[in-house]
Amino acid sequence: IAEMLEHATVFEKSSFSCLGAGDCRNFLINSSRRDIVVAGIEAHVCVYQTVVDLVDAAFNAHVVADAVSSRSAVDQEVAMARMQQAGAQIATTEMVLFEMLRTGEGETFRRMLKVLR
Repeated sequence: IAEMLEHATVFEKSSFSCLGAGDCRNFLINSSRRDIVVAGIEAHVCVYQTVVDLVDAAFNAHVVADAVSSRSAVDQEVAMARMQQAGAQIATTEMVLFEMLRTGEGETFRRMLKVLR
């Protein structure tokens, strides 16, 4: 994953919410992005707190259900329900990817199909 994200901006965090890291919060607020796709571990802690902070900051949080986990199934289930109640959109990896593509044409679509298969 690190190789694929070699040009990505990376932020260190010690807070549970990513928005608790000032550099990350400032980066998002100062960007033109309003839609944020969220994946990660400990759905009931870090993911949940990040999503709630995103929604509170007027972002559209899209939680990728099959790219989020917790050590216990009940923690993950409750976290997903609470994130949805807070205003997050819940989706799957394929839903998010095809929504970004918007069309079944072109080289990007063909490359994506190879990855998904």
